[in-house]
Amino acid sequence: MWVYDRISLKFLLVNDAAVRVYGYSLAEFLQMEVNELWSGNDDNLSAIQFGERKQQQIHTTKGGENLVVLLHLSDIDAPIKNAVLVTISSIRPLPLKQIELGQQERKFMEMVQDGGDMIAVVGVDLRYIYLNPTLLKFLGKDAMAEQFIGHSSLQYVDKRDHEKLLKYFENIYSFDRIRLEPLRCKNLAGDTFWVETLLVNLTEDPAIGGYLCSFRDVTARVKNEAALRESAERYEIVSKATSDTIWDWNLLTGKI
Repeated sequence: MWVYDRISLKFLLVNDAAVRVYGYSLAEFLQMEVNELWSGNDDNLSAIQFGERKQQQIHTTKGGENLVVLLHLSDIDAPIKNAVLVTISSIRPLPLKQIELGQQERKFMEMVQDGGDMIAVVGVDLRYIYLNPTLLKFLGKDAMAEQFIGHSSLQYVDKRDHEKLLKYFENIYSFDRIRLEPLRCKNLAGDTFWVETLLVNLTEDPAIGGYLCSFRDVTARVKNEAALRESAERYEIVSKATSDTIWDWNLLTGKI
């Protein structure tokens, strides 16, 4: 059991049982804030601040052991205003598999958050689960993840390429990864660009739980290839119409 201040989050009182479970001395507890019992979980902090009556959280002891705890919160504004009493009705070790999963998730986030590649994860329903900052910046100056999460990725793909994209996803079950030929996509401003995508099936990986998509902007390459094809086709048409020698003369530079 302990008592904390909902505003400052400082411990105000801690009983002997909490000292034994967490391994901190009473003096150490009174120098701490409640959020120091966990790390990297903003949901815990929000729940503590807004005083949800019953909460399950993952806490870490002074010795580094992870515990799943069931907390019960009660307001006790007298004699101290904003004080909250916390009692624990259940304590159990966090399963090793779940600890490893959390580590995998953190490793994945570290890998894609700061990288230069454009990365997204979509679920089996093709709805966005995650977009990294590099991709968001590419999609629009003020693009926010909330504009995409939970929405179908198809709405940002040109309708002419929908059928082609769906066929790729039908085949992904037979392969671990597929490199997609360039598809036409749109950003938030409605501009069209071409992207080449590496699609990796990580639906069975509990840390990802979807398809990992690595995008590369190939708009310039596609436009250059189209221009070259057009030139080649023009030459072929002319060559069929005459047996004379053919050359390309740049009137501006004088070069042949």
